Amino acid sequence: MEIVNIRLNEDAKKKIDSLVSKGIFASRSEALRRIVEDHLDEHPELFIGKELEEMMLENLSENELLELCSTLFSGRKTAAELIREGRGM
Repeated sequence: MEIVNIRLNEDAKKKIDSLVSKGIFASRSEALRRIVEDHLDEHPELFIGKELEEMMLENLSENELLELCSTLFSGRKTAAELIREGRGM
């Protein structure tokens, strides 16, 4: 594993420390690692490159694209939740 230093505002630090003090996580490092990993797992769309996006649009039928999207976005959140997040709601 790599070491990454980050800066957090006081509120975020208190929330992380609260999770540790409640025993939800053993340490700040574990808490932050799990939070980051969970976020990345829940948002595979962050890693779709422009070239892949263009290729999918050019080479897939509408049904194939819908099926691929449902596979890519099948996470813990519904499509509506992801859209709401994207709109900052």
